[in-house]
Amino acid sequence: VIGFVFNILANFSRIIIFVLFKIGPEKIMHDLVGIACLLSYNLLPIVLLVSQWTPKSNNIIQTKPIRSFNLKYVLYFPLLMILLFLGGGSIFQENHNFTTHINNPLLDGLQKEQLENNILQYSNKDILVYVKPPASPFRGTHDPRFCWRGSGYELKVIKQEKQNGYSIYTGELIKGSDKIYTAWWYQDELTITNSEWAWRTKSVLNSKAFSLININADTKSSLNQAVRDYLGALAK
Repeated sequence: VIGFVFNILANFSRIIIFVLFKIGPEKIMHDLVGIACLLSYNLLPIVLLVSQWTPKSNNIIQTKPIRSFNLKYVLYFPLLMILLFLGGGSIFQENHNFTTHINNPLLDGLQKEQLENNILQYSNKDILVYVKPPASPFRGTHDPRFCWRGSGYELKVIKQEKQNGYSIYTGELIKGSDKIYTAWWYQDELTITNSEWAWRTKSVLNSKAFSLININADTKSSLNQAVRDYLGALAK
């Protein structure tokens, strides 16, 4: 249990360092920072704790253990079944990329293209829309805050806004003099949320498959209009 907590701390620290120093996966420092965090925040504390808890005396009397039935093992079995069920459900969702359940009149009028990793791209001269397949509730998603960096963009001016009664995220993608206005949220059919906790919890408890919807435009007015058209169609 202590090792599991240290592992979470190590991963959290690694992600914070990547973000602060803008270390991408293509850089050698990405691997070096990961190893350093594993050693510093996980393995080293475990080694120190084990060294403190190890008996100092070598005069240990070896006795043959007496085998007996322990009721606590019976209690562990349901817990194991629950963990296997949750893990199996997340694997099922991850291997079955449900993007066909996202239908909207706005998308019907756009040119459709299938990209890698089962990502759907819809576009015309004014807007660009990505419908990204559901991910396991226990893993990362194709979040625009990270995915657009692969194209050289930096996401700035991130805001949480209300559009048509729904909470969504908006931001500005900057690359040199180029600027793209973007908005995104998570959607399962008619359920929309921008909360990581909400969609992950519903995925586990209700077997929901939340896709990530990312709408992009060259102007703020075009983005707002596209978002209003998309969300407005859900209420009809």
